[in-house]
Amino acid sequence: MDRREFLKALSAGVAVYPVAVCAGDASPWKALLSGYSGIMKFGAQYGSGQDPDTNKLIEPASAMGLKIWRSADIDWSRIEKTPGVYTFAHPQLSNLDKVIKAGRAVGMEPLLTLSNFSSNPLHPAEASFSPIAPFTAPPTHVQAAYKFAVTHIGKACDKYELMNEPDLRGQTPDQALQVCENLYSQIKVGNPNADVFAYGGGEPFHYSDFANGFVTRISPFGGHKWTEITDGISFHEYGTVGSGGPAAKGESKPEYLFMRAKGGMDIFRSSRPNCRFWLTESSWNAAGDSISYPQTTVARYLGRYCFLLRTLPGLEIFSYYQLIDVDPNGWGLHVNKATPKLQAAAYKDALSVLHHVTNASLYQHATAPVQLVAMRMDDGTNRVCVWGNDWKWQSGYQGAKTSNDQSGIVPITITSAAKGTLSMKAIGGAATTHPVDPGTHEIPVSYNPTATVLSADVAITFEGLPPA
Repeated sequence: MDRREFLKALSAGVAVYPVAVCAGDASPWKALLSGYSGIMKFGAQYGSGQDPDTNKLIEPASAMGLKIWRSADIDWSRIEKTPGVYTFAHPQLSNLDKVIKAGRAVGMEPLLTLSNFSSNPLHPAEASFSPIAPFTAPPTHVQAAYKFAVTHIGKACDKYELMNEPDLRGQTPDQALQVCENLYSQIKVGNPNADVFAYGGGEPFHYSDFANGFVTRISPFGGHKWTEITDGISFHEYGTVGSGGPAAKGESKPEYLFMRAKGGMDIFRSSRPNCRFWLTESSWNAAGDSISYPQTTVARYLGRYCFLLRTLPGLEIFSYYQLIDVDPNGWGLHVNKATPKLQAAAYKDALSVLHHVTNASLYQHATAPVQLVAMRMDDGTNRVCVWGNDWKWQSGYQGAKTSNDQSGIVPITITSAAKGTLSMKAIGGAATTHPVDPGTHEIPVSYNPTATVLSADVAITFEGLPPA
């Protein structure tokens, strides 16, 4: 088959191929960033209080291959309804037990956020934090409540997140550190093997003030630094900005969100170089806000975003907000249990690759407007993912905000050890295949704004594109 025929075949879809390491200083592909070493886990938010039917979680989540589901249902005032009596009798908590068990049965881990625990009317002087005044009594009951909750859940959960968006609710870094002081040790008593992460900020909101304050201060309530009372940092990134308008549209591009996430993570790495991270909320709304996006846009953005996130150092978990629509602005991957959106199909395609990636690196082409992620798979092969966007690394997040999606052809040099087949899978779209001959070839690869993964059934080297 000649070059023209090959180009025609490739133009029908975008592609990715398993690869081996190949050096080459003259390569037009420039390595920029390498991510978490290990299998990153992807999931979605599902509140156990949404519905007592656990199949609302299990069926759509299993269909997409989720490994994590996040809930923010554990609340002090639900645990302690009678002074000094701690139970999971509240309907949302008793159902949480059922959802945890059902999720575990299909291989999904819970990530539980200890949310909305600023006060319990039974103990107003023990407020864990307050935008008005700090607590005026020792946090005896709130500590007992959360130690009970973690002990009750036991080994069924080993991932806990302290706080949900305190920066957007008027809490200060000092008050957030107070929460960590109050609860970190108690969670460790309830489950010594638990990872306890603290919320560190949400962009494009408060990285500059909240996060910087959090990492530089010592808690006035216990004398500890954040590195002593957390195991890592969680954060949020959203593809909408409340005021709307053209500028906010730029701030919703996946490349922009990716760079803002990196900037926030860098703040915490400045004092904890090997800091671990969870991105526990991120989404684009589809209706009901000042900016709304059609499903085709959300699906395209989400596909690229997932592959970009895989290249962020230290990022271990990503949880999409949310699994199923529960309010008018359409955040969910599904309308309901039986009705997936286009973004659900894109997420499923991305996860079928990413849940087998052990290392990943971000590349950009020197001249072509192409983004590329090279991945090492858990079977020892490699793949690459490509899409068209003219953002350049050196322009930072501001350049990402003004970037434009692109389509075209870029040459990639491959060496195949044997005759085989290339598979080219558009994330959320169709797959095409094409034969490849042994030896070294420069092939024209079609790119467009949709992420496309290239793989092969024989060993292939992509020149200048070694995996991480």
